[in-house]
Amino acid sequence: MVETRSSAVHPSEGATSIVTKLTGKRVLLTGVTGFLGQVVLERLLADFPDTRILLLVRSQTGQSSVERVHYLTRKPSFDKLRRPVGSDEALLRLLDERVEVVDGDFSLGRPELPGGIDVVIHSAATVSFDPPIDEAFQTNLLGAMNLYRGVLAGGSRPALVHVSTAYVAGVQKGVIPERTLDHRVDWRLEADLAMRARPDVEAASRKPELLLRFLSDASKEHSRAGSTTVAEDAEQRRKDWMTKRLVEYGRQRARSLGWPDVYTFTKAMGERAVEELAADEQLPLSIVRPSIIESALLHPSPGWIDGFKMADPIIRAYGLGQIPEFPGIPEGIVDLIPVDFVVNAILAIAATPPPPGEAAHYHVSSGDRNPLPFHRLYELVREYFEAHPLPERGRGQHRVPEWTFPGNVTVERLIRRAERLTDVAEQVVTHLPKSKAMRDAVRRVDRDKARVDFVKRYSDLYGAYTEAEVIYTDEVAMALFRSLSKEDRARFPFDAAAIDWKHYLQDVHSPAVTRSLRELSKRDRERPQVRIREREEPVLAVFDMEGTIISSNVVESYVWAKMADLEPDEWPGELVGV
Repeated sequence: MVETRSSAVHPSEGATSIVTKLTGKRVLLTGVTGFLGQVVLERLLADFPDTRILLLVRSQTGQSSVERVHYLTRKPSFDKLRRPVGSDEALLRLLDERVEVVDGDFSLGRPELPGGIDVVIHSAATVSFDPPIDEAFQTNLLGAMNLYRGVLAGGSRPALVHVSTAYVAGVQKGVIPERTLDHRVDWRLEADLAMRARPDVEAASRKPELLLRFLSDASKEHSRAGSTTVAEDAEQRRKDWMTKRLVEYGRQRARSLGWPDVYTFTKAMGERAVEELAADEQLPLSIVRPSIIESALLHPSPGWIDGFKMADPIIRAYGLGQIPEFPGIPEGIVDLIPVDFVVNAILAIAATPPPPGEAAHYHVSSGDRNPLPFHRLYELVREYFEAHPLPERGRGQHRVPEWTFPGNVTVERLIRRAERLTDVAEQVVTHLPKSKAMRDAVRRVDRDKARVDFVKRYSDLYGAYTEAEVIYTDEVAMALFRSLSKEDRARFPFDAAAIDWKHYLQDVHSPAVTRSLRELSKRDRERPQVRIREREEPVLAVFDMEGTIISSNVVESYVWAKMADLEPDEWPGELVGV
């Protein structure tokens, strides 16, 4: 275990602004194209005029690293900054003047970085809670170490700001303080075995009995499309099996050691690795542990969010009436924190490093001094949807279900029962006579099956979070906040006690995460009607029956669709025509 002490920061009158503290500093930022990183970049550009910015961004097929950074300026996160500079062109000029972009991918190896770096803010991480185990370790642990070693190889001795998560504490109960994690897991051994998992699973996927199963399943579904299609589908099934197996490796290894998923497990291992590096190299290290990061309260605009975060798919699905129950303890604390509070804390922490060789730990969270119980979150979201129901295409409005919080065991039993019912329904409808009624039934079964799969997936992923009986204290973070000048506390707020949950959830967050659904429904109502008429001239249709040129099952689809609308005595003539 790495012994560290928390950095105690005391209030002081006439405190130096964090803007001044970072004046003239060169800050390296990772994860800039992600949810958190792009707002850190925007705030550095907007509020830290004399801070030099270095970005590590990997290029992608058809898009260079510089082009990816330029694209960020067109996103809503930069709207507030765009207004004072006047135009997109002026914003790009500002970006090019202030920012240096280095093309590199730390997950593939040690990046080549220039010297003179004063602060590293490392916020890049895998965005999934359940990636394959090797991918999670490669990004969250080995990649982070590649980054820091690349910085040291360039000759810099910077302060490190390592963005982690409050949930590295694992499935504990009680109060979690801001300090190093108490475990004795060997991160080197875990990383080594995780990276060996893919070759092992690859070899297992090629065993004859599995290959026969993949081929048999593919043949049942695509035999009419030809041997090429069957072979390609069988190979895709093998790859899908590998991915699921590697995901399950990560999930079960994490749970066996006391973490809810491989994401939090690898972030915990990453913390221990960087603590050791910082102690060996005598570098200042600050570990930032946000809780569940959600949409902005204030900056860059109320409700701003990029993509869907942890709670958002559940909120949307609940508003659509698709989640009849969800696991969770009603009195359990759901620890949400707006993204702008996390960004402000990161900037204050970057400007206030601990002594070299020591590590400071900060929880940026709400559960200690402004707790949001799960039942209160549910009540506020339910009130929002009752006042502002989501439109249902052609059927009025969605009604939201009433949750009774029956507990995880009961919810799992309900999900298993729903899975069995949808499986039976699927078997029944596939053996019904082909007709319009049958096609409608298939669509309904597919929709119900997708709904059950959604609830099962998110119950498995997030059940541990909604059933957590834990409080993350933020005493160290609040000591830092109180030490800031009065102007900085107003300009860069991150005191979660100031959040009004009713206002945030009903006026800010829920409207933001449901806006796209409402806009889509509006476009559906305004969609022009399309009329199909027969062509006056004949058309030649050529079908690749064996999938020799194009892998396709279009003939099978056509025949079933056509014959479904014909009487049985007309089928032979239709087949001859085809």
